[in-house]
Amino acid sequence: MWDSWDTDAFLYDKTSGQFYDERKRHVLDHQGTYFAVRGPLNVAPAPQRHPVIVQAGASQDGRALAAATADVVYCLPDTLEAARAYYVDVKGRMGNMAVRPMNLKILPGLRPTVGRTTADAYAKFHALQALLDPLVGLSTLASTFGDLSGYPLDGPVPLEQHGRRTCAASASA
Repeated sequence: MWDSWDTDAFLYDKTSGQFYDERKRHVLDHQGTYFAVRGPLNVAPAPQRHPVIVQAGASQDGRALAAATADVVYCLPDTLEAARAYYVDVKGRMGNMAVRPMNLKILPGLRPTVGRTTADAYAKFHALQALLDPLVGLSTLASTFGDLSGYPLDGPVPLEQHGRRTCAASASA
């Protein structure tokens, strides 16, 4: 269905009243086991010709899936070094796929807190942090430190958990 129309099929010509060029429409007429569809798709093609595939690729399997199929991969590196290692890891998994590694966009997650002054931004950040449920915070930390549920919520992260699962470490794993 994504290939129902040539790129230049839609004319949008108000003067002639011609919306599209009939010769540039392709009818699919698919008859399958589970569904049948004549087509064409009822919208103009997107510039990239197919839906944008976005993958959250933190795990090793997620990184492999992103390298094989995604247009955009989302990640949450906690340092510039981890971001660089992630980039090299994911792009390296793509192998020699011609131009495709240049087309895969890596979108690091940013959570900026802005204010009129630095102090105002920090005050907003701390106010937002105070709204977090401790169990939500604990589950978020699990991706970096592993299971911390056996430790006190208000205590320090145990030394044996430090560096257990960081972005940089999982990139080289």
